Amino acid sequence: MIFVFLLVILANDIRALSYNQPKICPTGIWKSHGNYFVFQDTLVSQCSTLFVDSNNTIYYADHQKEQIIVWFKDKPQPISISYLFHSELTSLFVWNNGDIYMSDANKRIHKWIASTNIFVCIIDTKALCVGLFIDLNNNLYCSMTKENKVMKIFLNDNDGVNKTIVAGTNTFGMALNQLNGPWGIFVDANLNLYVADVRNNRIQLFHFGEMVGKTVAGETSLDITIQLYNPYSIILDSDEYLFIADTENHRIVGSGPNGFRCLVGCNRNVETLNKLSRPRTLSFDTNGNLLVADTFAQRIKKFNLQKDSCVIAPSTIGETYSSILTSNHTMYSRTLFDHSYYHYEAIGITVSKTNFYILTGNGSVHLYGHVYKDYFDRFNPTENLIAWNGNCCNKDQFKFTLELQINVKYILVVTTYHPNVTGTFLITIFGSDSIYLKSIDTEPSIESNYSFVWTDDHKSYAPFVCDDDIVRPYEAIQIDVNETGFYTVFQHRYTDRYSYMYESHFYSLIPHGNLITKKLNYFNSFSGRPLTVKLMNNIRYILVVTGTYMGQEVTVKILGKSKVNLLRTHALPAVVSHYSLQTTTQNQTYAKGCTSWLFYYETIRLTGFTNAYYSFSGAKNVRIYPYLYKNHFDPLNPSRNLISIERHLCEDPFQNADMFTVKLQANTIYILLLTTHVPAKFGYPLTIVVIGPTMGWKISNYYQFSKITS
Repeated sequence: MIFVFLLVILANDIRALSYNQPKICPTGIWKSHGNYFVFQDTLVSQCSTLFVDSNNTIYYADHQKEQIIVWFKDKPQPISISYLFHSELTSLFVWNNGDIYMSDANKRIHKWIASTNIFVCIIDTKALCVGLFIDLNNNLYCSMTKENKVMKIFLNDNDGVNKTIVAGTNTFGMALNQLNGPWGIFVDANLNLYVADVRNNRIQLFHFGEMVGKTVAGETSLDITIQLYNPYSIILDSDEYLFIADTENHRIVGSGPNGFRCLVGCNRNVETLNKLSRPRTLSFDTNGNLLVADTFAQRIKKFNLQKDSCVIAPSTIGETYSSILTSNHTMYSRTLFDHSYYHYEAIGITVSKTNFYILTGNGSVHLYGHVYKDYFDRFNPTENLIAWNGNCCNKDQFKFTLELQINVKYILVVTTYHPNVTGTFLITIFGSDSIYLKSIDTEPSIESNYSFVWTDDHKSYAPFVCDDDIVRPYEAIQIDVNETGFYTVFQHRYTDRYSYMYESHFYSLIPHGNLITKKLNYFNSFSGRPLTVKLMNNIRYILVVTGTYMGQEVTVKILGKSKVNLLRTHALPAVVSHYSLQTTTQNQTYAKGCTSWLFYYETIRLTGFTNAYYSFSGAKNVRIYPYLYKNHFDPLNPSRNLISIERHLCEDPFQNADMFTVKLQANTIYILLLTTHVPAKFGYPLTIVVIGPTMGWKISNYYQFSKITS
């Protein structure tokens, strides 16, 4: 009764919205280190159900215990609501009276009534519902991922059968009226529907009453947005900027007045709490903090909004610049997928002091502004881009609040919102320090070409660590530049979805070693993206192009400040070494992580004689947990001498083996530690495959005499 009474009090504090849409300042930054909100004794469902209401009460599902966990603000422990329909929950939504709506794996939608503590089944949807949302008119939306549609159900009907399709066509596809694996959904105050279109790698906006959507985030947008990889969740702030769980890129991204940016999980190369592993659901609390359901970790992480990151905008005009866009101005395509052309003018920006500045643009024509750092390439307008925005009808047709650094080159590119128009414009920069604006010319581009034809003689390799059944023929092209600078790589004619660039060496058996860009581009002259990269004149680069169509001719084009030399090359050979055993009670044990549980382990000594990348992988049917130490491993202090390694964890370890990549230094002893997934597990196979260069390295047993006993 006490529990019901608490929720009745909560229900009496009814607000217009049951969820949070805080106002986020343009310079807002979230702390990179997230705090685990759910700990070891409570696991979040793989479906990552999570909801935060307007009282900062957190709801999530513990499917193992068949409970909904409710954690009230400032309470040391949560309370739980047990459900008895024995099915995993796939989504949660809490209405502003405290009622909890939930969908389950048995294709039903239930409601828990806060005032009576009773569950009722609302409707059998006949299809799996993975995302729920209730709009201001008390209509419930259900995203049906396998049916590729979003359904709206009118809750005011007593029978709950009055429903209609509001997005999708029941068949998967990439057309603007189609979806492919929709998941998270959000409905704004104007009843516009946002859909995380997972397998199309985009966010779709369906205006109220319309079945044809608009891509507002993702590669196929007609505007510059951000590249997504299986986005599962979408929420909005009070200004209707987008915040997205970019699941397979393991990060949270968001839009704002300066365009899109990465917010959380932006550095995948460090072993810290800022890492995410397939985040699927996110929510705001009232303070703008982000709570994220981290799927693989089966935990909820909270990333706090830094209170000191919102700066006071300067009001003093520091500099102005006026000009006229004419038909004599150079034209370019300011987006990658819309081949309309726009006149533009490039303006160099120099500041005398590192500080925050406001840049605004107004004109007789509707403007669009882009700010670049270091370099602007009109053939690849997304490279080095740090801010972009434009509006057709506002007073400030673009407005950026940016921290500009001293001794850094910035380029403001002013173009138009609509293609092929001309007119006057005025740039105003607000700031208390000296600012210098000057019209600049873009560098001329010199073209270099390389052509080849796919044949049966091409060697193959598996570029995808977690899909080694996909083996593609490849062409390896050595790139030598005569002059250091920025170069843009294009590939004519469709060959395959991915190409890769390596620095110094390319080993086909170590696909992540020396890799300077991952999944570089779609390199499709019709819908793909070019690559702009800074190349040094004293470094060898290898561009690896994959393909599948035998007999097809392919041309690679590179534009830059000078000619480059392009030569055919081959992958370097590598040595493969296998090591295998099973844990026994004779194996030593140690306490892994922050727990007191003991794990059996085995150690291997690895010595290399050249600076090079190495890869480690296990067997397909078992997940290994390798750790690498420099010189010495101390089981009493397992964090000492620990080296960070790049981990490529596969979703299904029984189908694909995980891979780990690390660069080792010559003539240094490393200790590779193998341990089990569960504590005190003997009879567990520990199989490791080590791949390295042929220049010389050796692997041997390493015996540790310290031992922890329980």
